[in-house]
Amino acid sequence: YMDKIYENTIPSSGDIVNKLRVFASLGEYEPITFCIYPLKSLKDASVRISEIKMKDGNDEIPADHFDIRVVRPFRVKIDNSAKTYKWEPFFIEKKSAFDIEKGKTKQIWITVKIPENLKAGDYLGKVIIKEGGKETRNLDLQIRVLPFRLADTDIKFCLAANVVKPDDEETMLNCFIDQMAHGMTGSYNDLAIEIKSRDQNLGQDDIDHFTKKAKRIMDAANKVGFGKNMNFVGCTIGFQIAYYWDNEKFWYKFWPHSEKINNDLIKAAKAMIDLAKKEGWNLWFCGIVNESGGHPETFPEVAYYNGLLRKTFPNIKWYTEMGGGTSLGIDEIKELSPYVDYLVTNRFDEEIYEKLKKNGKIPYGIYNLANCCGRVNPVIDRHFFGFYGWKTKTNIIRQWVYQFPPYDSIFNMKFAGDADTGYVELIGKKPLPSISYEAVREGVDDYKYCDTLWRMITLANKKTKDKDAQIAAKKATETFYDIIKTFGLRFASVFKTKREGLDNVHASASYDIDRWKMAKEIMNLQKVINIEEASKSTVVRPEPYDLP
Repeated sequence: YMDKIYENTIPSSGDIVNKLRVFASLGEYEPITFCIYPLKSLKDASVRISEIKMKDGNDEIPADHFDIRVVRPFRVKIDNSAKTYKWEPFFIEKKSAFDIEKGKTKQIWITVKIPENLKAGDYLGKVIIKEGGKETRNLDLQIRVLPFRLADTDIKFCLAANVVKPDDEETMLNCFIDQMAHGMTGSYNDLAIEIKSRDQNLGQDDIDHFTKKAKRIMDAANKVGFGKNMNFVGCTIGFQIAYYWDNEKFWYKFWPHSEKINNDLIKAAKAMIDLAKKEGWNLWFCGIVNESGGHPETFPEVAYYNGLLRKTFPNIKWYTEMGGGTSLGIDEIKELSPYVDYLVTNRFDEEIYEKLKKNGKIPYGIYNLANCCGRVNPVIDRHFFGFYGWKTKTNIIRQWVYQFPPYDSIFNMKFAGDADTGYVELIGKKPLPSISYEAVREGVDDYKYCDTLWRMITLANKKTKDKDAQIAAKKATETFYDIIKTFGLRFASVFKTKREGLDNVHASASYDIDRWKMAKEIMNLQKVINIEEASKSTVVRPEPYDLP
């Protein structure tokens, strides 16, 4: 389903199916997709789900646990000079009815949410295709519900979300609920500490402005139950206090150091820190400008001010993003380590990992995978958040950016390339998801399958006197290693002037095959291990370069 299906895609005889089959664990979201290719034009077509009941019982999956959508393309530039473009399948939208021209393909996207307490087993029913309210075709549907729930993880999965206006509570609530449903365990909202008046004079009006903005965001998060997980919230400090935006070089420029700037910077940071303590937030402060290494002329300034803030507030968690400077030959890890607790990198290899360890920066984070950002290849989104993320032993997996920019609807633009990147488009006050966004959620679930299996293997290995547990652990380890060894570790978001991708991105279908192999090992281990005990246990993930 992550393969791109265009409106002019013509199915082969091998593509034609009469039955749809999926599997999912308790509480899991799972996509079910198929395409309609009519031999005559369809008017007022629709798709419905019959009762989905247990094969050998009366239990059923409620109708409101199914979400039915159709794929909506948008225009993407191919060649600027030739003024050519293509219709790229991307968004998935709810439509009560739709038309399909003869010889055109329409992709249908169904998402099922498995109830937490459903009985395990096979659930059967029909997907019904109608035209004008009359049934024209149906497909058998089988959903295999697995007898376990995936383990929760303390990993911070998050998408940057920096464009929702904090005075629009309804939109914020909808976006937070949406992020939680897509597996996000933290939110990267930039609670910028800045001078609103842009006059380089930090007054109480400026402090009131940014603290009220921050409180509105956090109150909305708490209201939907996301607040307890809001443990990765960006908070940059210093715009119009220590630096400003230079349109000519398209980056920040710092004013000369002064006692006034130092005092204002500390005063501004203290205001947000005091508010966070009062409200019980666990904020992470990124300090001065992010991705500073990519702009060597400002790098010394960032180091200076980060050092000032770290010295003044030693008990606060400080982080920053890196990678651009490394590609230019700057040893960002060495230079930034004294001033930050966490480094989040957009490139990764064995040398970088060893430097992170040497400088005491494990745990660490990864972000902004090359050719990702929601608009290129859903397979890469799933790969990055899933098997790859688990193997790197990272504690933060973050990606730019949750939504397309707010200045105009992407559907009003001539081309999608005229916009920044994004995973959702706001339609009114609700997010419209994309195929890439659904792939992110699938990646998070891949991660959880890896994590759940590793926890069970670890617990089984501790039962040294239980022969059956040892046999099951050995078999599961062999299966898991056969899977994980196919995923390389090296990636670079930016390397000098060119972009590089990931090692060993797989064919889209292989991710579900690997997931099913892990599911079978989990079920086999359930015969000798209590999965709830394993899920609550504390385990140590292996070192990335110790894995095959």
